[in-house]
Amino acid sequence: YMQTHAANGGLRLLGIDVPKKVSDGKLRVFVAVERCSEDAPAQVALIVRNKDPKGEVRAGKVVKAVPVDGASVAVGIELPFNENGIHSLQVSVCSADAHGAITDSLFQAEYDNVQCIVESPRAPMPRLDQKDALVLCGVDIPTIVAQGKMQLFVALKRVWHDAPRDVALIVRDKLPNGDRRAAVVYRTLGD
Repeated sequence: YMQTHAANGGLRLLGIDVPKKVSDGKLRVFVAVERCSEDAPAQVALIVRNKDPKGEVRAGKVVKAVPVDGASVAVGIELPFNENGIHSLQVSVCSADAHGAITDSLFQAEYDNVQCIVESPRAPMPRLDQKDALVLCGVDIPTIVAQGKMQLFVALKRVWHDAPRDVALIVRDKLPNGDRRAAVVYRTLGD
């Protein structure tokens, strides 16, 4: 879907991009605006409200600065979109103050036939602990060690783009005689 060239509040709406069908569980909505007068807001907010097939409503918001030189700016948001069926979306572009609070609704569009197709719904990974945008999803420690070799598995998930990629797994062991030892393995995490 695309709508273009409306003007309001010192901004010109260049376009709204909403997919007709989503199959990867992520709804991505983009808008493009440009400053067309001096009284345009310094920041805009993109708000997407989603009414799923069961009638439940949720929303997401992102705020972005508008360039003062008149250049256009694209604002995008990615939201979870996992409920199979037809969704209704309301996309709003609003002016925002320096703290990100909404001051005025400038543009609004509604889309009633956005289809979500999720072939195999996945259960979310469990969260045992989270720090620095890394989630500890699981630890597998054997209760019996055979052939003098212990295998330990740890499941980690990066949940933000600036999460560390390089990690070290350190295992410390206390022997029956009271001595201590440790082993370390370094790994690089993917996306």
